Amino acid sequence: MSGYRMHLVVYALAAFAATYLLARLGYFLDFRVLGVSMLVGLCYTLLPDIDVPSSRMREVVSKVLLAAALLCMLAFIFWGRGIVMAYAALGIVVFLYLLWFTKHRGIFHTVYAGLVLSLPLWLLSPFYCLYAFVGFSSHLLSDGKFF
Repeated sequence: MSGYRMHLVVYALAAFAATYLLARLGYFLDFRVLGVSMLVGLCYTLLPDIDVPSSRMREVVSKVLLAAALLCMLAFIFWGRGIVMAYAALGIVVFLYLLWFTKHRGIFHTVYAGLVLSLPLWLLSPFYCLYAFVGFSSHLLSDGKFF
């Protein structure tokens, strides 16, 4: 069982390898995009442990998602942003509720979860998506759960 420090070290090695491969393919990232991509991947390398009730990542994600649900409800109530905001808030609350019933190294320790959680970042930047998946995958590799 790898601790979070080991996950961070494995991610750093994988991220540097991904950056090197991108450079060899002719994709030279400016420092801002590379820095944000590395930070996104850093968060995603700890994300699979969201199914552990005592994990720091679970605490952070829960607070962020609760704030997002509150903002969605405020947008629905006060600014008339449509029923989609109410459904988004409900979906977030249901996700946080179901999180209590997940077991460690269950659904969040799969490649499919890595794909589903990192693909929305493609809308912001394909590099954010790539580094997020590299981070998630490095966690799975260090746990021996990738395949």
